[in-house]
Amino acid sequence: MSAAQPLRHSNRLAWQARAHKVWAAGTEAPHGVRTLGQLTLVPAMRAGEMRNLWVIEADGHAHFLTHGKSCGCSYVVGQPSNMVLVVVDFIDAVRWHEDLGIACVVAFNVENMLHVIRRVWLDHDAKIIVATNSYDSRIQDAARAVRAAYLRSDLTEWGKCS
Repeated sequence: MSAAQPLRHSNRLAWQARAHKVWAAGTEAPHGVRTLGQLTLVPAMRAGEMRNLWVIEADGHAHFLTHGKSCGCSYVVGQPSNMVLVVVDFIDAVRWHEDLGIACVVAFNVENMLHVIRRVWLDHDAKIIVATNSYDSRIQDAARAVRAAYLRSDLTEWGKCS
């Protein structure tokens, strides 16, 4: 173990504690999130534990709390059953969950989708649909590896759009 590892571990715990403190200051809102003033707080979960918060401002701009853990984190809107939709954005997840009635897993950013697709595949015995608004061959490969459908955010197939 290097000298930097204890400091890094200590910082991770401090950032998690900060996320929990901000979360506790919020008030309950629909879909299991909280609000704090005009902010919407979405817990970034990994292994059943809140690691960070995705903060959505009133103007729609969103970001993680500074320096908190985010790689591999996700948030589930709805109750997973036989089909799960993996998306980037929380607002899209809420809309599709309400419109389609299926569970949606929020990946928070495109880079994180690879981790989230794998985690959904490992944790749920369900058909997986991956929806993004930008084409990424790595995400297409990850979707293909777990036999998921890979669609644009408007729910049309990427293959038919090129």
